[in-house]
Amino acid sequence: MKKLLRIAIVIDLSWPYKRHLEVFDGVNRYAVEAGWECELLPLSDSIMSHRTKWQFDGIIGRLGTEIVKRARRARVPVVNVWYNSTAENIPGVFPDWNIAGKMAAEHLIARGFRRFVYLGFRRDKGTVCQLNGFQSTLQNLGFDCDCHLVGRNYSHTQGQWDRLSRRLLELTQSLRAPVGVCVSDDLLGRFLLDACLRVGHNVPHDVAILSSNNEPLVCENSSPSLSSIELGYRQIGWRAGELLDKLMRRTDVSNEIILHPPQSLVLRQSTDAFAVDNQQVASALRFIANQCHRALTVSDVARHVVISRRTLERRFQDFLGRTIADEITRMRLARTKRQLLENDEAIKTIAYRNGFRDASHLCTVFRREFGMTPGDFRAQQK
Repeated sequence: MKKLLRIAIVIDLSWPYKRHLEVFDGVNRYAVEAGWECELLPLSDSIMSHRTKWQFDGIIGRLGTEIVKRARRARVPVVNVWYNSTAENIPGVFPDWNIAGKMAAEHLIARGFRRFVYLGFRRDKGTVCQLNGFQSTLQNLGFDCDCHLVGRNYSHTQGQWDRLSRRLLELTQSLRAPVGVCVSDDLLGRFLLDACLRVGHNVPHDVAILSSNNEPLVCENSSPSLSSIELGYRQIGWRAGELLDKLMRRTDVSNEIILHPPQSLVLRQSTDAFAVDNQQVASALRFIANQCHRALTVSDVARHVVISRRTLERRFQDFLGRTIADEITRMRLARTKRQLLENDEAIKTIAYRNGFRDASHLCTVFRREFGMTPGDFRAQQK
C-alpha cells in the first residue's frame, strides 16, 4: 500500500482572519484531492522550531525564520504564505499587492476623482507593494497621491488606540473633498470611515473609500458598506499546495515565488459616487458604468442625460479631458481585465459580455490600449 504523505499546515486559526481561514481551506482542498494526510499546527515560530518529532514530508503555512532553518536541516520542503515573514529565499505564494494597487487607482479614477490618498501600515510588505502600484498608475495619468502610514499595534493598549484615533481624525480633517482613498486593510478602512462620519464628510460623495481583503463582516456591517479588493486567499492556499506537491516531487522550483492576482473588486456603497462638478457628466458616467456591457453608443448616453451630443462631448472634455467614446471603451476594458483574472472563460465569451462585437474586436482594442492581447494579459498576470 502506498504511504500517505504527511503535511503540516502551520496556521493559527484562533485568529479568524480571512487570510488565515481561506488559505487553510485552499490548502486543505488541494490536500484532499492529492490524498495527503494533514496535521494542523497553530504554533508560533519558536515553538514549532523546537518540535522533537519532524515526521512530515512537507510544510505549508505562515512560516518564520526558525521553522525554515529547522526544516532545511531536516530536508523537508516548505511553502510560505506569510508575506511579512522574515524568512528569505524560500518558495511562497502571496497576493499580488501591486496589481491590487493598480486596480484601486483605476477604479477611483473611473469614478471621476482627481485627488487621492493612500492609507496603510508601516513596515508592511503588502502596503509597500500596493502603494507602488497605486502611485505608479496615478503618476502615469498625471495625478499625485498623499501617503499616510500607521502602526499595526493599535489594539494592544488604550494609548496606541488613542494615537491611531487622533491620527485618523487629523487625516480626515485635512482631506479636500472630493477625494478617493485606497486603504490596505478593511478594519483600517472601517476606522477611517468612522472618522470621516465624525467630522461630517459624506461617504462616498466627499470621500470614497476602497479597502483591501474583502472581509464580509467588516465590509458589509458598516454604513455605508465598504468597497474592497478580493485578494483570492482560497486560491492562494490551493496554489501553495500545488507548489509544495512539485517540491516533494523534486521539481526544480526551490525558490519560486508566486504572486496571485486579485480575484475581483467588490463594489459597495463607499465608492458608489462620481466626483464630477457637473450633474450631467456625473449622470452620464453613472449610466456608462451600468450599461457599458451593452452595445452602447455616444448618442445613447446623450439621450439618457437629455442633452445634445455636442454639448455633452464638450462638457466631457472640460471636466474629464476625454471623450464619451473613450470613457465607454475605458470602462469596458476595466470590466474585461477584471473578468480575465477572475475566471478562465473563453475570450469570445468575455468580449460579448462587455459590449465588444467579437473576440477580434476586443483583441484589437486591447492591443491598442495595453500593447498585448487579452490572452497575453491573462497569461502574464497568472
